[in-house]
Amino acid sequence: MSMDKMSEAAARALWRTCLHEYAHLVVARYFGAAGFVTIARGPASEASYGGQFQMYGELADDEWRIVALAGAVAERVDEEPCVETALLAAALRTEPGLLSGVDAALAGDFVEADVERCLRLVKKLWREIASEAGERVGGAGRSSAASDC
Repeated sequence: MSMDKMSEAAARALWRTCLHEYAHLVVARYFGAAGFVTIARGPASEASYGGQFQMYGELADDEWRIVALAGAVAERVDEEPCVETALLAAALRTEPGLLSGVDAALAGDFVEADVERCLRLVKKLWREIASEAGERVGGAGRSSAASDC
């Protein structure tokens, strides 16, 4: 389906999925790892997409936590560019589905300092994250002013 015929809901779902997965990739690359992203469309009757980030390389446990948090953090920054660390950390702990099962397992027992580090990195790397996601989406995405906060 061409992007001009994609519904607004489908375009938004694709953007969020790409943003989430490419945040994992860009942050992992920052730490020296490599990887790739796959995106798949959900059932044709739904405006949904699934994604997966596959990493190659070794990371320290604290770096893994940051990479695991990066997808959800990027989605929240897209919605609320100036989100506060404490509020984000609380949301990551309490909002069902904000951290997927795999991301939650890899993030382990993250602390607020991990969220703060991840938030700083996501904002620092925002242009690259949004650019990678935008290339995959083909222009249907948008980019907030995450670096303005």
